[in-house]
Order: sequence, then C-alpha cells, then structure tokens
Amino acid sequence: MDRENPAEPQRELLTAMLLRNHKRTWRLMFVGAGKDMPDRNIRAATPAAAADEAGSIVADLYRGSPVSATTDFMLFIFGRNTVVYDKGPQLIVSGEPGQLTAADEPDESELRGATLDDLLAAAGTNPAEPGDYGIRWTRPISALQEPASDWT
Repeated sequence: MDRENPAEPQRELLTAMLLRNHKRTWRLMFVGAGKDMPDRNIRAATPAAAADEAGSIVADLYRGSPVSATTDFMLFIFGRNTVVYDKGPQLIVSGEPGQLTAADEPDESELRGATLDDLLAAAGTNPAEPGDYGIRWTRPISALQEPASDWT
C-alpha cells in the first residue's frame, strides 16, 4: 500500500537500461526483473527507435498479464556503452508520446518534443550519433500495449 494514499496499491517497477554499443546497435539489459529476461541486442538508428523496440519487447512479455496493470517500466538510455558520463544532457522524461517533456538536470531547463529524439535535439545532441547523454523515462507497462509506432 502507498503510505501517502492507503487506498492506492503500491506499483511494481521493471527497470531496464539501453546502452549504445555502436552507431546502430544497442544492448537492452533488464535489472532485477524477477523473470527470465536475458540481455538483448537491438538494431536501431536512434534512441527513440531503440526505446520503441524495448517497449515492444516488454509489452510482448507482459501482454495479458494482470501484473501489467500495476507495473511501471523505467528505461534508462545511455548514448555510449557505459553508464558513466559527466557531460551532456541528463533528461528526465515525462508525458505521453507526441507530448513529451524533459527536465535537463545539469541546466535545470525544460524541453518539449514529440519523441525522445526531438528532446535530445532540443538539448543540442544529435540523436543519430553516439554521444554523452542519459535519459530516464518511466511509464506504465499497460501504456506499452499500444502498437509500437504510436509511442516512440
């Protein structure tokens, strides 16, 4: 139960990281998933396309599961094959596809865009190239059940 609001059940969290291996290859790693969820390689040109594929994988794994109604998917995206970086945007994303907002932690600025790629471009980063950036985006797994092209 939520301590702030006892009427609301506590939400579970599935966490994953996307690390860019090469220009068009990403590694998807699940953290503490509690299911047999091996790392996967994803071919995608941009962070938005990689996040789209990661969401599709999670939606397929949880499709029809009652746990999907009470579980959030937190995705960390890194522009290089490391979670250590000390420059570049650090975006905390909220909102729905088509109307995303991101707080850029170092600059304390707010960015808006339709896709993750739009947010990176607004932060001065080329999403088609490996780079120093980090993105955190949390959404309900039930929102991932939409066709993938609707939520990039």
